[in-house]
Amino acid sequence: QENYKKSKEYHQNKLKMLEEKLVRERPLVLVVDDAFSVRVALKYQLEKEYDVVLCGNLEDAIKQYQEVVPDVAIIDLRLGAESGLKLIQQLNDIDPLVAKLIFTAHGGMGSAKKGYDLKVVGYIEKPDLDNKIKPSVADAVKKTGDNREKFLYEFRGHYNNYSSLPEDTHRTGPIKVGEDFGAWLKRTY
Repeated sequence: QENYKKSKEYHQNKLKMLEEKLVRERPLVLVVDDAFSVRVALKYQLEKEYDVVLCGNLEDAIKQYQEVVPDVAIIDLRLGAESGLKLIQQLNDIDPLVAKLIFTAHGGMGSAKKGYDLKVVGYIEKPDLDNKIKPSVADAVKKTGDNREKFLYEFRGHYNNYSSLPEDTHRTGPIKVGEDFGAWLKRTY
């Protein structure tokens, strides 16, 4: 009975957290580029329609991603000595529902394919940035919204099925107490 109560409480708290974190007045965009001037230029282009958080390296990006739960992450392919693709993989492990865009001056078909294998929703070369960034971000925000809606619908369904079980079943539900959210999403989808 104790496991049931813990798991039920965990599910209620998780659902409440998801619903609270995902309600915003304006979408939030996380921009990750090692070049300060590029970060500032992107913020200038996007700040009329979006809240924008800037990061210059992989470590800061992961920290901000977990704290602010962005609607879109725009990631440079090369972050100094670090890889944007590595960052995308790590961010997908944390929360795969957030749409990611790659932008780069060092592109090619190989990096585009790797990006799409990681489920990025767009690939923009920096010379095209001025023309493509706003429509690409708008599409990505919609994609994230669709992903979250689908997830919350299915999560509520799992939770409702779980919460209607008799207390003596000791079932832990679709998300185990203490299980990493990203790991559960990978296992579920």
